[in-house]
Amino acid sequence: SASVMKRIMPVYEPAAMQQLYNLTLPIVIIPTLLAVLFNERRLSKSEAKAASEEAYASTPTGNVLTVPLNLLRNHGTTRNFFGFIMLSTLGVFLQDSILEVFGAEAFGMTVAETTSFQQIWGGGVLLSMMIVGTITAIRPFSKQRVAQLGNVATAIGLIFLAGSAILHQQSWLNPALLVMGLGTGVYTVGALSTMMELSAKGATATYMGLWGMAQAFGNGLASILAGALYTLLIGSGFLSAGVGYGAIFT
Repeated sequence: SASVMKRIMPVYEPAAMQQLYNLTLPIVIIPTLLAVLFNERRLSKSEAKAASEEAYASTPTGNVLTVPLNLLRNHGTTRNFFGFIMLSTLGVFLQDSILEVFGAEAFGMTVAETTSFQQIWGGGVLLSMMIVGTITAIRPFSKQRVAQLGNVATAIGLIFLAGSAILHQQSWLNPALLVMGLGTGVYTVGALSTMMELSAKGATATYMGLWGMAQAFGNGLASILAGALYTLLIGSGFLSAGVGYGAIFT
């Protein structure tokens, strides 16, 4: 996606941006449809009935709002993991909405140059997911430890990103983004595995909805907080761009 964006919009133009929006719909829809094909075999009527009865028996009672709230209220492990997912998502993605603006304001980089941030970060995520996924498939590890290790590695990348902003070291940017991406990939493998492990049989959709809600809260709060910090620290002129971004990444 970053490669396509760089080719279509090397500099920001509303018309090019609209073209990217128009491309988004078919690009998202086609892989999504392909992904669900042949995922589950067709059940016979008796199998479908038995599966439905099992699901109803194991699903907590209540409506679509009270069920997740009761799970969070009454199950300490569920509540703790919900908080972990929300806070770690907030921490990982706090930089996401301001990262390219940071490259432009702190180092005078063009749109084409700052778009490569997502390529480096996303490439690190994909690479570490494949490596860690393969390793954990061969030799089991604690899924929670894997997620924690990923968070620590992501934090180290953010520290270097903060250092590049404060000390005005542009050469630190790509290594910092790569370390962040590698750490986020490790975290993703550990977190997703733990999500599946903590989802009760027959109520998987309820639990996955709960974890999705935790991620949504984390992402939403990250965008709000990043914008607020930018306005308070940099937009107001209280701190210079380098120091302000360094403070936010820290």
